[in-house]
Amino acid sequence: MKKNIIIILSLIGMTVSLSANAQNDNKMTIGVLGGSNIYVDPILSTNNSAWAFVPGGSVFMDYSVATFGKGHFTVGAQAGFQLWGKSSTAVNGNLYDIAVAPRATVGWNLAKWFELHLGVTAGLGFSNWRGAKDFNTGFSYSCFVGTEFFFNDRFGLMLEAGYSDYTPDANAGLVFRF
Repeated sequence: MKKNIIIILSLIGMTVSLSANAQNDNKMTIGVLGGSNIYVDPILSTNNSAWAFVPGGSVFMDYSVATFGKGHFTVGAQAGFQLWGKSSTAVNGNLYDIAVAPRATVGWNLAKWFELHLGVTAGLGFSNWRGAKDFNTGFSYSCFVGTEFFFNDRFGLMLEAGYSDYTPDANAGLVFRF
């Protein structure tokens, strides 16, 4: 029962996403990202030459707490997942990771339509394959660089890439500012 409650709360956290951006006095943004990890599968290759893609995604919530020059500092939250594939030993037959973590970014508005940012997350990860139990928790973290391209004052595209655990290393998606 406890496991189901944690999964349900994590999924709720992934479906609701708000973000803030200091640019153009628009404080709130909704963002949904799809992503993947690229990794070497040791089962497929003994010489580390078999690469595979791991699909996943995330949603995020940032709130601008300070501005400086053309930049801003945000705090918020991020929830993400990865689906590693099928396994006969996994719960429900799928190997997965879920993460929920606070998030902080520092960004620079290089043009009205273009923003560059650096960020980190650190929080809680859930997995059904990382340990000896059917369901495990662990420390989830990431550091990344990202950019946002806005087509108008409210709608844009976001790209992020970096290093992470429990969530995808590379993400792309849509953002909507309010």
